[in-house]
Amino acid sequence: MKFSWVVRHPIPLNAKVVFDHLDGRLFEVLQPPKWMAKIIRNDGVEQGDEIWVKLLFPLPGLWKTQIIKRDVEGLFFIDESKEQLPIGMRYWKHIHRVEHVGENSCRIEEDIEWESSNHFLGFFLNIGFWLMMRVRRKVYQKYFEKIAFTLDNS
Repeated sequence: MKFSWVVRHPIPLNAKVVFDHLDGRLFEVLQPPKWMAKIIRNDGVEQGDEIWVKLLFPLPGLWKTQIIKRDVEGLFFIDESKEQLPIGMRYWKHIHRVEHVGENSCRIEEDIEWESSNHFLGFFLNIGFWLMMRVRRKVYQKYFEKIAFTLDNS
């Protein structure tokens, strides 16, 4: 069973500045609570970099994903996983895109495509993934408020 959807997060900063700060530090901030998942490896967001997450709850397992493309001009990068995924998953592709809206305004788009090996489990995982991506809006806002403050005071 295949799933795909896009979640958009408005950010009151220049698109290039936001893209430059979509990095390993942000990934650490975006992680779920430690009782749910633990980062084992976080190389960053350059092409070829890998991220490994040990999932603890609700389904234990190891999730390995790799940055397969990074386009600085297009303001996007893609992580993909085909081999080491949690139970119930066959494929994962996540496009992280920053879209220019105005001089000091943009939106982060998280374009998700994934495939489940089980219809029943896939339905519930999809709801969980979608909710996790929606919750990121507040995390992004706080993270980029700090970036804006730093830039304004430098």
